[in-house]
Amino acid sequence: MLSTALVFSQEPSKAKFLDPGNMNLLVKPGDNFVEYSGGVWLKNNAIPAKETRWGSFNILRDFNVKALRKILTEAAADTKASPGSVKKRVADFYTAAMDSITVEQLKADPVQGDLKRVSSLTDKQQVMNEIIYQRSHGTGSPLFGFFVGQDRKHPDKMAVQLSQGGLTLPDRDYYLKSDPRSKKIQSAYNIYMTALFTLSGQPEDKARKNAETIFAMEYKLAKAQMSRTEMRDPIDGLEIDARPNEY
Repeated sequence: MLSTALVFSQEPSKAKFLDPGNMNLLVKPGDNFVEYSGGVWLKNNAIPAKETRWGSFNILRDFNVKALRKILTEAAADTKASPGSVKKRVADFYTAAMDSITVEQLKADPVQGDLKRVSSLTDKQQVMNEIIYQRSHGTGSPLFGFFVGQDRKHPDKMAVQLSQGGLTLPDRDYYLKSDPRSKKIQSAYNIYMTALFTLSGQPEDKARKNAETIFAMEYKLAKAQMSRTEMRDPIDGLEIDARPNEY
């Protein structure tokens, strides 16, 4: 990944799939392969302060984000776009999302219908129906990941795939570890959830109880999940992606 990073920062005609200029040939690969294969690139591409990692995929992501922003801002600035056209709908959607004043004024009103529907669930079948509703309407992906992707054993075919999920924090270890840093994150997460319930109109004591319930449920899910190390096993790991909560 390191040695291909410049592919996304150069013109296609000038980019090299494997650029020896990114390698540190003064280091023996058996001593430090990371430094050997991408030492020069690492030296010239420090990890930005806002990032926890940096590489070609991050560069590609930033490129896409900037490209999408350009499309959105240009659409929003086009006052001649026809009503109902794709450009006009995109512009209206973007403008509404960026109107923070109106968003603050509406508070939790736009989701009250969803909250009322969820609060009326009383048994497992209704919960299952709600999961189906959210997935079929594209409003949520509760409990597990479900997607269509390339079959890893038959790369010429696409296959329906399932992955573990249901956690809000990035990984099961955020729930299961008890070191000071993990405890701090868990506490901050509970405070955050309490604040969300409070903003939706619930009394603080009920909001706090709901936050504790959610954390307890996600903790049980975390205990049942495989670790990232276990998921690297192509057989016993069921070939589930090592990023369980991105789907």
